Amino acid sequence: MSKELTRRQILKRTGVVTVGLMTPPWLASVAKADILREAKGEKQDPETILVVCQLSGGNDGLNTFVPYKDPAYYKARAKIGIPESEVLTMDQGLGMHPAMTGMHELFKEGKVAVVQNAGYPNPNRSHFKSMDIWQSASPTEEFRDGWIGRHFDLKMKSSDVDPIAAIGLSTQKPRALLAENASIPCFASLADVQRMVGDADSERLLREIQGRSAKAGSATRTIQQASTTALDAMSALKTQLAKYTPTGKYPAGSFGNGFKQVAHLIATAPQTRVVYFAAGGFDTHANQLVGHQRLMDGFSKSVSAFMDEMDAIGKGDKVVVLVF
Repeated sequence: MSKELTRRQILKRTGVVTVGLMTPPWLASVAKADILREAKGEKQDPETILVVCQLSGGNDGLNTFVPYKDPAYYKARAKIGIPESEVLTMDQGLGMHPAMTGMHELFKEGKVAVVQNAGYPNPNRSHFKSMDIWQSASPTEEFRDGWIGRHFDLKMKSSDVDPIAAIGLSTQKPRALLAENASIPCFASLADVQRMVGDADSERLLREIQGRSAKAGSATRTIQQASTTALDAMSALKTQLAKYTPTGKYPAGSFGNGFKQVAHLIATAPQTRVVYFAAGGFDTHANQLVGHQRLMDGFSKSVSAFMDEMDAIGKGDKVVVLVF
């Protein structure tokens, strides 16, 4: 077989790549790399894990990854632009916020990629509308459910899905996790899970309260499924979480707490393939420089500590962290 696959060969091999070929070149390259790997007889690693971290409130991207070689940046940001002398340089006139030293080290090790200028046609100025689009991956509102939820709906068509295959760490379920059939449990924290599963009689009673299964497709059935999935998830996690204590040096705050909990999950729950959590405070219109500095510092230190812990438990090459 030729080392180079034609467009026709790629399309015949998988429908997933069709999406990649119509999207930005970087995504097409990732998809093609997977096809080439399979063509050589190499299988995809079944133990890969996706961690999704949402920066809620609207992060200032231009002060996160600074176009310090572009005069227009400093002209538009005379008061809040990051001085070139402080920027942690990358390449092509781009650099990181000076507080992101941990992330910069990961970049120098070849472990960080930045996807710039990602967007959608006819952008809306509403934070809420924009977040709906990002989490549904549907600029035209063709899909009501989330992109992660649709993935697990698809998996359910061919096999059973483990109740903790995907977990959200959030007080409210993000749209990205909504699905037509799959029910992805969300917990405010892992501490809540451990507190809620201490009594076997209470768990049995909670299951009995659900009653007989309601009509398929009804609102009651949806609630029953969500409740049952959450109980199954708590039952599966209650003994596993006790087997490990995170050892990373995580900073205080939402990022440190979030990534510490994600590390705890990955270390103890081999069934989990997707973990989603959000950290807020990124609506930094007031006191921008100080507020954003604090956020970037906590974010960078937390990711660095998390990746160090993943390396320590032998998962460093199996985890991908997607931040948006």
